[in-house]
Order: sequence, then structure tokens, then C-alpha cells
Amino acid sequence: MTKGVSVEPLAIAKAVRLAVAAIDGVVVTRGRFAFFGTYGPGEVVPGVVVSRERNQFTLDVHVIAAPSWSLPELAKEVRRVARQVVEQLGAGPISRCDVTIEDLQET
Repeated sequence: MTKGVSVEPLAIAKAVRLAVAAIDGVVVTRGRFAFFGTYGPGEVVPGVVVSRERNQFTLDVHVIAAPSWSLPELAKEVRRVARQVVEQLGAGPISRCDVTIEDLQET
């Protein structure tokens, strides 16, 4: 197992949010029925929950998708992008990346 450098969950959440929001037809949302985000001193990153479990990170990313997306393919792409960002940050392994598709965009 590769040991990651010390990267704060807030920094990971910011990077993942930006990368996922760059996916065509995807909007990162704070949650439809409850607020989801990663909290830090004086700020919050909405729509991406990052937590640490035994030297690994878990992610929960909340999105709204364009209806052109196949939902399983969208979830797969969000996971791929999120893992790539965490890897580029050198933060260490992700044990799980959950994707919650809150809604579909209206056409």
C-alpha cells in the first residue's frame, strides 16, 4: 500500500469539486434534501464529503447530471476523475468513492 503525503480533506474536496464540475453536463450540488460538504476552519466545500478512515480517504460526491448521461457511466466517470485528482495530490489511496446523482438537469 502506498503511503500518501499529508493532504487535508478540505484541499481534497476543493480539488475534486473543481475537477468533477469540469465534466461536461455535470453540476456538483450541495444536496437536495440535506446539505453535504466538507467543513474546514471558516469554510465549507459543498457537494463533496471527504473523510479519512485508517489512512485512506472516502469520498461522497453529489451531482446533478444532464439527461444525455447514462447514469452508471456518469458515476464511473466521476469516480475516475476523483481518484485521478487525489492521486495527483499525492494524498494516498481512496477506499471508496460514492456518487449520488441528486437530479437530472431540465432540457
